[in-house]
Amino acid sequence: MYTLPELVAYLCDTSDSWKERVQSMVCCLDCLLDLSFVVDHSSSIGGVNWSRILALMKSVVSLTNVEPSGTHVGAVSFGV
Repeated sequence: MYTLPELVAYLCDTSDSWKERVQSMVCCLDCLLDLSFVVDHSSSIGGVNWSRILALMKSVVSLTNVEPSGTHVGAVSFGV
C-alpha cells in the first residue's frame, strides 16, 4: 500500500507508464475511503491531457470498492 506522497510521486510523470503503475498497485477493495478529485478543466489542460486525467481517475477508483458502506468518491472540475 502507498502513502499519499508516495502515490503522487509514483503516478506523476509525463509518460504513459502511470497506467501500468496504477494497474500494478495493491488493490484496495477492503479500504474505506472518502476519495475526492479536484481537477482543472480549463483550456490550458487540452483535450489529450483531460483524457489522461479522466483515465487516471477511473483507474484509481477501480482499485476501490465504491458502495454506500464502502468507498465514497466525489469529483469537482474547475476552469472555463
